[in-house]
Order: sequence, then C-alpha cells, then structure tokens
Amino acid sequence: MSTKYEWTNSLFIAFTLALCMFILVDINYNERIWEFDSFALKIRVQAILITIVSFYAGSYLFRRIARYFIRKDTDEKRANWKEYLVVFLINFILINIIHLFIMFHVTAMGFKWRESLLINVSASVLLFLYYTMIRNGILSKDLIEQNLQLEKVKVNQLETELKFLKLQYHPPFPVQCLKHHLFPGR
Repeated sequence: MSTKYEWTNSLFIAFTLALCMFILVDINYNERIWEFDSFALKIRVQAILITIVSFYAGSYLFRRIARYFIRKDTDEKRANWKEYLVVFLINFILINIIHLFIMFHVTAMGFKWRESLLINVSASVLLFLYYTMIRNGILSKDLIEQNLQLEKVKVNQLETELKFLKLQYHPPFPVQCLKHHLFPGR
C-alpha cells in the first residue's frame, strides 16, 4: 500500500472515530449531531482537529509497536498477548487523554462516567481494528520484500546456470586456452 493510501485510510478512520465520539456524546446530552449552533460548530471542529492530530500520533506509535513485535518474533508472525496488552494500554491512555482534554478544555463540561465508558469501548474497538490494519500492512510489505529477494536469488541462480551451460556449449575456447597453457610449444 502506498503512503498516499495509508494517509487517507488514517484520515478516514480518524473522522470515523471523531463522529462516533460525537454521536455518543450527543446521545448522553439528548442532542442531534446535525442540530447545533455556531458555538457547537466551533467545538466540533476543534474536537475533530484534536482527534485527528492525536490519531496520527497514535498511528505513529502503533506502527512502531507493530514493527517492534514483528521484528522481535522473527519465527512467529502471530501477535501475542503482550503485544495486545501494550496496544490496549496505549489505546486506553490516548482515548482518555483526548476525551478529558476535549471535555474540560474545549467544551468546559463536567465528567460523566457513562459517556467516558461508551467512548472508551467504541473507540477501543476502532483503534484495535486500525492496529490490525497497520500490523497486516507491515506483514504484507515484509512478505512482498521476501518474495522479491527470493526471485532475485532464483534469477541469479538461473543466470549462473546459463553461463555454465554456455561454457559447455562452446568447449573449444576453454580447451584451446588449457592447451596453450599446458603445452606452450605446440
């Protein structure tokens, strides 16, 4: 996958995450996402921007974690419980930092446990799916690189065999060289 598609996928998932948070918060406050005034629009735009910036920071962390665990276990490419635990902790920390920052500094609202629980559950599912996409993208790139290296080795082997067969096909030249070196007077 090219870098352009990775960027657009990340942006799409960040928007989806922000919209899920808006819907969950609006359900808690008995509001509709499409009915808002200019103050609510300003808050939503700020929240979307904060979510997108945080999401790209989290995306960078996810790529680093995935590469670390893939390189660490060269024999097995399966994810283990330690990897998922690290991803869960990072999800939990990032989601709550973003949520609390938006809630207290952007909207100036109080803390609600129900709202926080809903946001943590829904965002965690989306972020786990995103992490899985990142991990599988890295594994597929590694597989493609390994296949290219294997093809290069096969091509080199075939070229070497072809050279060897060409030498066998034209034996007079090596034989004449040997005769000249072994019997210089003739």
